[in-house]
Amino acid sequence: MNSSDVCPELHILIATGGAPHSSVALESVLLLAPAHARLTMLSVAPTPALRPRAEKIVAAAQARAAAAGFEAETLVSIGRAGTEIVAASHTTGAQLVVVGERPRHSLRSRLMGSVTAYVAEHAPCPVFIGKGAPRTLQRILICDSGGGKPPLIKLFAEARWLHPLTRPAQICVLHVMSQMVAAPGIPARQLSADATELIANQTPEGRLLSEDVASLQADGFAVVPKVRHGLVLDEITTEMREGDYDLIVIGAHRRAGWQSYLLSDLAQAIIAHADRSVLLLRRG
Repeated sequence: MNSSDVCPELHILIATGGAPHSSVALESVLLLAPAHARLTMLSVAPTPALRPRAEKIVAAAQARAAAAGFEAETLVSIGRAGTEIVAASHTTGAQLVVVGERPRHSLRSRLMGSVTAYVAEHAPCPVFIGKGAPRTLQRILICDSGGGKPPLIKLFAEARWLHPLTRPAQICVLHVMSQMVAAPGIPARQLSADATELIANQTPEGRLLSEDVASLQADGFAVVPKVRHGLVLDEITTEMREGDYDLIVIGAHRRAGWQSYLLSDLAQAIIAHADRSVLLLRRG
């Protein structure tokens, strides 16, 4: 372990409602959490009358964590799930919030009114969204637009607690070049070139990729740059499935105005369409 792997205790807030999708999130984080992690199990009861059920849920989650070798605290709150999870992330000082995503049968239901979407939008720290089967981290897809502020690669670099867990994995940094948003005057060849050609020719996209790769390699990661051409969501979804990645990493970036952070439509769509776990990084 190098010196950059030494990080302070990581506090993870795990929201669970006892449903199968909550179990996926719990099992995923127990598989990935560092041994020194501090865990808090949270369940939200919609009414005081349902508090005993929530207490049983967090007790079961605490026992499952103990079986995996972790000590865990428990917390029960009353109210709306999304609001209470975000509030608990503030009051506990959590550095990572873990939620599950309930399977939904239509795109509209996946995009509208989801507790997961609310937490992803409003949590003050990174959010891990457990989906699909729990996986060890062998292949990670970082979906970097190159235009976020702060850049996603910088957010990844700042998440020092994440590095010991992800360094053994191979990281693919994906840029999608869409002709619909390409700047005027870009040669047609650049709209079909692969990452190797763009980097070799030091095109604007190639320079961004080079910077991403150099930054990650400096931290000891094995990195593969990749470019796809087409509609951004379609290409990310296709790469996610064809590459069989274990984790998808996206960013929440600062916007101007009174909101400190808002998820872009693209980030919301990636979370909705993903069939495996997604890590949303933001500056805590």
